[in-house]
Amino acid sequence: MPVEATTIQLNDNSEIYLWVDYYRNKPDLRVILDRANDILKDNKQFSKLNFNIDRPNFADIDLNDIDVNEFNGNHLFTFNGLFFYGWVIFIGFMVSTKPQVFLTNYGAIISLSFATLVITGMLSYQMHYFQISGQYLIVRNTIWFWRKDIYPLEDIREVVVETPHKLSTSLRVITNGFRDKLYPAGSLNDKTWKKIMEQLRSKKIKVRNEAI
Repeated sequence: MPVEATTIQLNDNSEIYLWVDYYRNKPDLRVILDRANDILKDNKQFSKLNFNIDRPNFADIDLNDIDVNEFNGNHLFTFNGLFFYGWVIFIGFMVSTKPQVFLTNYGAIISLSFATLVITGMLSYQMHYFQISGQYLIVRNTIWFWRKDIYPLEDIREVVVETPHKLSTSLRVITNGFRDKLYPAGSLNDKTWKKIMEQLRSKKIKVRNEAI
């Protein structure tokens, strides 16, 4: 499984690797280390190190009537899509053919509802797609269509295209505040991924390609 790390280079040319996923406050840690690195490069005193962390709120961004380039695929013919809709059809068939068995059996209702929630959660996690406008990167989900994550392009430090263990090819977004989030997108093919990377690079976003 790919993980993010911060490398500390010492004066004797040795290196220390901090695997950031091991830290609960990993964005704050990386922000402070980045500031410390700037102080060292400028030969300033560590007493000037600023420990205040600014967390911008992207949830208030209004995206009404915005022009975007959408990068999506046909999820119906992916493993996740086939499994998800196959499960929905199976449940609908069983309930419609034997309603007296399922609708009057509380144990069956609870079990099927729980299984449906788990399966939906697992499969929808790999059904993200992306929209890019002049100012924003927008991440949406095919199943949870009402949800979206919005990133101002100016606040993105870099993006990483990677293939985590047992997951679809994914986009990791890393902000200037070192917040990072992974978005698996199983419906996107290599051609679409290349278009996404080309579009982001045209917006002066650093792209790290570790999958295509």
